Amino acid sequence: MQNHKMLIISLLSISLISLELVWTRIFSAEFFYTFAFLILSLAILGLGLGGLALRLFPFLNRGNKVGPILSLAGLAAIISPPFVFSLELNFSELLNGWLMVGKVGLTILILSLPFFFGGMALSRIFKENSHKITKLYMADLLGAGLGVVVAILLMNRLGTPVTTFVVTAPLLAAAFIASRGWLKSLPVILTAAVFWLSWMAPGLLALERQEHGRVIYTHWDAMSKIKLYDFDGVYRGLNIDNIANSPVYPFDGDWNKPDSELFQYGIDVKYLIDQFDSCTFLSLGAGGGVDVLQALQYGATEIHAVEINGHINHMMLYGD
Repeated sequence: MQNHKMLIISLLSISLISLELVWTRIFSAEFFYTFAFLILSLAILGLGLGGLALRLFPFLNRGNKVGPILSLAGLAAIISPPFVFSLELNFSELLNGWLMVGKVGLTILILSLPFFFGGMALSRIFKENSHKITKLYMADLLGAGLGVVVAILLMNRLGTPVTTFVVTAPLLAAAFIASRGWLKSLPVILTAAVFWLSWMAPGLLALERQEHGRVIYTHWDAMSKIKLYDFDGVYRGLNIDNIANSPVYPFDGDWNKPDSELFQYGIDVKYLIDQFDSCTFLSLGAGGGVDVLQALQYGATEIHAVEINGHINHMMLYGD
């Protein structure tokens, strides 16, 4: 029985830490980057309130409630992201009326629920097995560490929207182990819902927005959400997390062709390069390569392009 408790805690911790990471990636890319801080705060708040609820409401300590509580945590984790997207949050209108303030408040409540129920389950197990707290805490830490690895690997392999639902699987497995009788059917039903929602994920977890051009490619991993625009076949544009943009110009290396003079640069570095007889040029965050193209055009002696986003590097080196 003690091993079951350790396994339940490990599985729960895998999902909770994964939810923090994946939700941060989802909401910071689609809504506003401050969600990176909001999710962390909600996780800590929810876990703490879950433990406090056991103190304030003694009836929660009676009977075998860990299984149903974990099922509620799984349900909340599954429905929270699509629900928040359906609210159509717009942070630029936050100070324009109470409606948007109410939506943000509802978002905070909904997103904290999985951590609230998860904190309640953790506190219940810790309280009832306090004589084994060192082993239980070890299981918690191991599960959380594994959850970080799982979340990143799944986002890079399956994509972030699908991973949003898949990471609830360990939590539902913990609910199944902790439940008794017909209550075991609840995590089974929720697991089936996870598969269905995973298939629907790209459409469910995306805001409708006015795009800058025709989107011909998308990729969303643990690093960023990338969209590639095609601007009438003249050039393309990289968009990162719906904020940063980088043009990608077609160029075959021949500066003598007339179209080579048509490139438009947002920041022209010719003046800086001309200050040196032999210029070594470093582009930090090379993106679509426009800085590198300028350095080539203006005769830099040596050029280094550094881009931390591995998928952008792959696109620039091997993409069509």
